[in-house]
Amino acid sequence: MLAAPVDALVAAAFLEAVTPAEADAFERAEVTRSESEAALRRAAAQQVERLRYRALLAERQFDKVDPDNRLVAAELERRWEAALCELRAAETALAAQERAGGDPEAAEGPTIAASSTLRMQLLEIQRSLPPLWADPRLTPAQRKALLRCLIEKVVLERTAADRVNLRIVWCGGDWSDLVADTGGHALRELSGIAEIERCVAAMARSGASDADIAAALNERGYRLAHGRPVLVNTVRKLRLAQGIRYRPEFRRRVKGALTLPQLAEAVGVSAAWIHHRIRTGRITVTHGSKYRLYLFPDEPATINVLRQLVRGELRHIDLSTRQRD
Repeated sequence: MLAAPVDALVAAAFLEAVTPAEADAFERAEVTRSESEAALRRAAAQQVERLRYRALLAERQFDKVDPDNRLVAAELERRWEAALCELRAAETALAAQERAGGDPEAAEGPTIAASSTLRMQLLEIQRSLPPLWADPRLTPAQRKALLRCLIEKVVLERTAADRVNLRIVWCGGDWSDLVADTGGHALRELSGIAEIERCVAAMARSGASDADIAAALNERGYRLAHGRPVLVNTVRKLRLAQGIRYRPEFRRRVKGALTLPQLAEAVGVSAAWIHHRIRTGRITVTHGSKYRLYLFPDEPATINVLRQLVRGELRHIDLSTRQRD
């Protein structure tokens, strides 16, 4: 499957960023966050108890030391002071956590109510966002500004000359993985060009025209850069690059008339030689309105007069015909 353009992918991911499922996930994340904060407060309280016991033990060891042993007493006093410093720091951190989180049991009711209110707000945003994004009054600059408010960063990985993998990290930690079509500067940079070339070669060798091949490729879902359909000129270029040329029997034939390549082959000159004489006015010929081809009378006299022009016996010949196109 071919990738879509970058702007369409980002817009689609943006519209799916806030959904009822995302609201439920947000509510679960809030519960998990509250439980994590409570666990951190419990861990901080246990740390304070351990440090308090360590400080008390250091104090008892200092009280039991012989005062005459000054070196030991100084070391025990230093350990006691260090334990007291750690204890004060842990008590300060615990007090800050309790002030920020409050009493978990008292805050449980308001937290649940706030989560429910926020969930309803998210659902309201999800309902109003698609019509807001589709509003023609919203300019591209405003859409970009809205996206910048929700996107934290974008990570790109080029996997081919015209393909990139994107990870859009939204504010809040969620992300969307996308595959984008960046277009190529040449046919050789197109992803899947080898498969297109194989199809062109197989169908051309079976006698299909360039127009039929292009139509078949488009029906099968093949596309050029930026999702453009396969053109007839592209098929012709790929066919000629593989050395596949249509045989003379595949050239168009018109009943009662000769086309320019057919006349050139019969006379033994190049088609370019006849083209030059038509442009300079030395050959007058009908240009068919239906087939958009130069048509010559399919008669022996046509070949004879053209051969006289080749030999220089004539300066101008009139090969116009009133063939029905």
